[in-house]
Amino acid sequence: MVGAIRSASRVAGLAALSILTLTAGAQEPKLPTSSGTTVYMVVRTKSSVPEKRVTDTVSAGLTASGTQIDGAPQVKPVSPLFFEQFAELIGNPRKVEVVNSTEDPTVSVRPLPSRDVNVQEIRLPSPKQTLTKLQVRYDKPAQSGGQATEEYLPKPPGEGELALIEPGRYSFRPDSERTPLDFTAIVDERDEKTRMLIRGKELKGTWPDADKFYVVTLRNYRNRLNERADHEALMQAIERGQSNEANPLTITRLGGDQVFLFADLTGEGVTPDEDYIKGNKLTLRAPGLPNRNPRRVWMLFPLTEKEQDAAIQQHAGAATTSLPQEIRKSAIAGDAPYTLTPDSPAKWLELTPDPGRPGRFSREITLDNVKGLIEKYPSIWRVTAWEFEKPGPDGQPIREVIQVKNSERKDVSAVGSRILVWSAEPPKGNP
Repeated sequence: MVGAIRSASRVAGLAALSILTLTAGAQEPKLPTSSGTTVYMVVRTKSSVPEKRVTDTVSAGLTASGTQIDGAPQVKPVSPLFFEQFAELIGNPRKVEVVNSTEDPTVSVRPLPSRDVNVQEIRLPSPKQTLTKLQVRYDKPAQSGGQATEEYLPKPPGEGELALIEPGRYSFRPDSERTPLDFTAIVDERDEKTRMLIRGKELKGTWPDADKFYVVTLRNYRNRLNERADHEALMQAIERGQSNEANPLTITRLGGDQVFLFADLTGEGVTPDEDYIKGNKLTLRAPGLPNRNPRRVWMLFPLTEKEQDAAIQQHAGAATTSLPQEIRKSAIAGDAPYTLTPDSPAKWLELTPDPGRPGRFSREITLDNVKGLIEKYPSIWRVTAWEFEKPGPDGQPIREVIQVKNSERKDVSAVGSRILVWSAEPPKGNP
């Protein structure tokens, strides 16, 4: 399933993405532009730039450029790792350096590679040391009249801001609304010579000056006539607005507009179709597959529950190109008559497109010795596979099984199921 975010009124699809740094620096040459309904700006700022200033800067640019969006700019913090990978993806790699300025260079504070953008790693000089308390001084108190310095005690993961990862390594989540300035790590350790426990050793340092990273989302970006808008006008308006600031945010383009298609190449889940019994006739049915074009459906039938489990073990993980060949070793074509008796071995039955139900597949079979069938199969099972076919270069058909998701959401070549109507409405007819 392939999707995209394309421009305004034509196709829901293509997004314009820009990767920017809002820092002091020289402006790079302007690159060709493109616009779309949704604009994503990947933004890097200095640690001293508050998130609100990013929002205010973009909002002012929208007003000055005569463009508009739905709602307000959505600013989402992302990890430095995301920025590095994104910059590398567009062919303009930018290494995110973290300046560690602790007084003891063996104590490090740096971001953890995590989806949580605010988690830092505190690494002590030695794994033999135990962190008993962390004091962090912020740029401001948490509330009026409060203290700018906070104390944190190690707690089990998920129960507090400071947690042990492994000996000598701790994860720490500082207050996201404030900027840490410096810290004191209080540790216990044993003297190497005397083996005596030394308590309360202080390791002091300033907090590393680490940049911040965001994705700014501008939904339904357009001009005031509700027409497609060139988002380069927004970038230029932001630059003009910053010329009136004492400490401007300078936009540096790390790459031109990028077009991304978001593709899901996994299989779809299957909603079972309803089989049908009338007298001594059983109609086997199978649904089509969303966004796929099967030529036919194969059912390995009849099976007991135990036989179905064994068949799934054999066929669910089969290669999509080899299973069609395996099926044809014991297949019965859709136009060939088929009568099921208690002695009938399991065969791969072909289900063909149902003329009365577009996009679905069916096959009617005759049941002989119904009483014997019910005695042998109190419940009856099957294994189903959907087959795609196209002509090859030499005119011979190329066949491949379409993978679907089983009940565990795994991609498989075949799925098993019980024929519910067999027990709910048992067949009738000849004894």
